[in-house]
Amino acid sequence: CDFYVNRHLADTMIEIARLAGGIADSGVTEVFWDKEAVGRCHDIFDETSSSLKQHEKRFFIGINPGGDRTNRRWAPERYAKVGDRITAVLPTRLFIFGGPGEEEIAHRIQGQMKSEVVNLAGKLSISDLAYVISRLDLLITNDSGPMHMAAAAHTPVVAIFGPEDPLLMGPYTSPDLYRVIHKPLPCRPCQKDHCARPLCLEAITPDEVFTAALELIKERGA
Repeated sequence: CDFYVNRHLADTMIEIARLAGGIADSGVTEVFWDKEAVGRCHDIFDETSSSLKQHEKRFFIGINPGGDRTNRRWAPERYAKVGDRITAVLPTRLFIFGGPGEEEIAHRIQGQMKSEVVNLAGKLSISDLAYVISRLDLLITNDSGPMHMAAAAHTPVVAIFGPEDPLLMGPYTSPDLYRVIHKPLPCRPCQKDHCARPLCLEAITPDEVFTAALELIKERGA
């Protein structure tokens, strides 16, 4: 049986369920949050004290530099460069995310940036994170759980892929809502938990990520 070859893992799971007698739904993923999350996190999007010009839009952009394996994590200093470049050309409120144990990564990015950021690493529940991601104009992220949250919330996402195959594990959403950046090196895809030198990530430049981010924002009507 070859129904699992060269197709997204979500499609494979749907096909397995269908073969077992299940009925496929709309073929999209969904993410939910409790109503308390809205109350807890609403203020971080408050623009009442903003210095924006009249009718000027501020873009809410998130950076998610973590991941369950070190060889899935793009370098913090590169995230910092992208963040500064974006805030230099767009009125932006920039957020840094991170789960428990990823606070240091977020602090490194914040410490290397010239522009102001809102560091939320280690401060949000899963429900809070889902809500905040749903409010973003863009998420820039490693191959990770928050990437899939963004896809499910229909939030535009720039996904940075190292060892995994984005054909199988990429954002499961409309193609116009994401850009996947990866390098077709002979050593990837791979299933290593650690890599002494993850060339697949080193080969991805801040210029590429910045360009993809601006493309997505402009295509969404910026």
